Amino acid sequence: MGMADKAKQKMKQVVDKAGDKADDMTGNKYSDKIDKGQSRAHEGIDSMNKQPMGQQQKPDQQQQ
Repeated sequence: MGMADKAKQKMKQVVDKAGDKADDMTGNKYSDKIDKGQSRAHEGIDSMNKQPMGQQQKPDQQQQ
């Protein structure tokens, strides 16, 4: 496992920990929304190396 993979793994752990804390603080009232946000963050982390540096799409250029 390279340094980039370790960094991605650590970022995902941080996202998960933050989501768990948000769930606790809201009494799990927004769990579905928090889980969706965590999933989207994980997808973003996973896609970080799929495009060359400086070639990332701007939010208004992303395909729907």
